[in-house]
Amino acid sequence: MSFIKYVCAFTAAFILSFILAAVAVFCFIHPSCSFSRDKADKQPVEHSTEELYAQYMELSPAERTGKRQTLLAKAAHGGYLPAVRQMAAEAREGGTPKGTIGNEYDFWIRKAANMGDPEAQYEAFRECDMSDLEGLAYLSRAAEQNHSPALLALGLLYAEGSPRHYIARNERKAIECYRRAAEAKEPDARCLMYLLARLQILPEAEIAQITQRYQKDVKQAEHQISPSLDYPEDVTESSQAYDLLRTYLPANEKVKALPEPDFLLPEEDPFGENNS
Repeated sequence: MSFIKYVCAFTAAFILSFILAAVAVFCFIHPSCSFSRDKADKQPVEHSTEELYAQYMELSPAERTGKRQTLLAKAAHGGYLPAVRQMAAEAREGGTPKGTIGNEYDFWIRKAANMGDPEAQYEAFRECDMSDLEGLAYLSRAAEQNHSPALLALGLLYAEGSPRHYIARNERKAIECYRRAAEAKEPDARCLMYLLARLQILPEAEIAQITQRYQKDVKQAEHQISPSLDYPEDVTESSQAYDLLRTYLPANEKVKALPEPDFLLPEEDPFGENNS
C-alpha cells in the first residue's frame, strides 16, 4: 500500500511540474503575457547619467529645449557633475523662466560645490546669495584643493583682514596662499611672488629661488601673463606691478612706500590737462 502511495505522489508531482513548466513557456512566448520575450525586448533601456548628458550635449541648441528635463535634468539629479554644472550655466544664460534665474543658478552651483567641485565652490563664494561665513567655507574648501583663484581670494582676505569673515589681518598666511597659488601656476600669483622677492618681503632663503624660478615668466609677461609687466626689471616704474602689489598686499610697509607710477604719460595726454 505504501508503495502505491509513493508512486501516486511521484506521478502527481511530475504532472504538476510539467503543467507549471508548460505555463511558464506559454507566458514567455505568448505576446499577451507580461513576461513574454517581445515585451522584455520592449522594456525601456536605462541609460547612465553620463550617457544622458552626452545625448543632451549632442543636440543642437534648438533641440535641447524639449529635452532639458528628460536628459539634462535627469543626469544632473542623478549626480553627474558636468550635468549639474550645465544646469547652472543654462540658468545663468537665460534658460530659466524670468524671476527664478538666481534661485535656479544658486541651487545648481551649490549642488556642484557640495559635490566637491573646487571651481563651483569658488563660484558659489563669489556669486551666490549666502552668509559671509558660508561663503568663506566654500572658498576655504576650494583653496584646500589648491584652486588657484580661490587661493588668491583667500590670501587677499588675510592681507586686508575681513571682520565680516572674522579674519584678522595676517600677512604670513596671505603670502602662504599666494605661494601655493604660484605653485599651482596661477599667472598673477607667479608675478606677485617674483615682485615680493624683488622687494625682499619674502624670507631670504626663498628670494633667490623665487627670482630664478619666475624671472623668465615675468620677462615674457606681455605675451603670457596677465597683468603684464611693462618693465619687469624695474618694479618702481611698472604700473602693472604697482597695481598687483597694492591689490594683494596693501598693508605691507614696503608696498605702501612704493612711489606711484605715472599712469598717464605727457604724450598720452591729448587735452593737455596735466600741462602747467
